[in-house]
Amino acid sequence: AMAHADELRHERNLTMVHPFDDPLVIAGQGTIGLELLEEWPQLDTVVVPLSGGGLLAGIALALKTADAGIRTVGVSMERGAAMVESLKAGRLVEIVEEPTLADALAGGLNPDNTYTFPLIRQYVDETVLVSEEDITRAMAFALTEHHQVVEGGGAVGLAALLSEKLKLPGQRVAVAVSGGNVDIAKLMKLIQSTPV
Repeated sequence: AMAHADELRHERNLTMVHPFDDPLVIAGQGTIGLELLEEWPQLDTVVVPLSGGGLLAGIALALKTADAGIRTVGVSMERGAAMVESLKAGRLVEIVEEPTLADALAGGLNPDNTYTFPLIRQYVDETVLVSEEDITRAMAFALTEHHQVVEGGGAVGLAALLSEKLKLPGQRVAVAVSGGNVDIAKLMKLIQSTPV
C-alpha cells in the first residue's frame, strides 16, 4: 500500500502524509503525553501500543522531555512485531507477518524510516510482546468490565498488564487504549470463548 501511495504521489505531484513516520503526526500524538501529564503529574509508567511507532514516539518524547524518570513501555503482538525486532537488531528489519487480532499494528517499517525508529530507540525504556490469547482476554475484559469496545491493536497495553508481563506494583500507570474498529460479531464470539 505504501509503495502504491508513493507511486501516486509521484504521478500526481501529491504531498504524502505518512501515517506514523512524519514529524507532525508524531507531534500530534505527543499531545496525548501532555494531556496525561496535565491530568496526572505524578505518573510513573505509561504503556502504549507499538507498531510503526508514531503514537509511542510522540507520547514518549513529550513525557521524557517533561520528566526523564517516567518509564515508557511499548507493547506489540507476538505475530509480526516489526519495530520490536528492529530494535533488537539495531537496524530496520523485515519480518514475516502472521494473522493477528492486533491487525491495526500489522505492517512493516518502510526502509526510509526517518523519525520513529530513532525516537523509539532514544525515548522508550522497554518493549513487551503479548500473545493472541492475551489480546483476546484484554478485549473481553475491556468490554465486560469497562463497557469499552476495543480492537486488538488497541488492547495490547491492557493485555500486557492483565498477563502480568509488566511488573508495576504500587506504581501510577497510564495505559493508552486506542481504537474500537472491531467486528462486533467477532468480538462477541471471542468473549464467549474467553474466561475473563
